[in-house]
Amino acid sequence: MKALAIVALAVALEAGFLFTLAVPARTAVAQDGRAAQVELARAPAPVPARS
Repeated sequence: MKALAIVALAVALEAGFLFTLAVPARTAVAQDGRAAQVELARAPAPVPARS
């Protein structure tokens, strides 16, 4: 399950990176996407579940 979460996060970050390359820099959509990336990068790391 942990590996799946890591893969999902990697895919989301890669998709966001490709999105920022594809959208012109000065559009509102690009600015919102970059703000979401920064917010995600600053989010606290998830706490591992205890088993």
